[in-house]
Amino acid sequence: MTPAREEWVVADDGATLWTATTGSGPPLVLCHGGPGWWSHEAPVAAMVDDLVTVHRWAHRDAAS
Repeated sequence: MTPAREEWVVADDGATLWTATTGSGPPLVLCHGGPGWWSHEAPVAAMVDDLVTVHRWAHRDAAS
């Protein structure tokens, strides 16, 4: 797995969201199933980041 390029992105309404990007090639966005589950996608990203550019992100929870 290539090292992730981690960023904090500010949404239009001011919410700050974490993102990580690895690999190269066509884009693939991994969408996790709930708050706190974004970290479980790293092994999946490692399986395919030699074929695609993988974008992972932490979506808002109920408090965001």
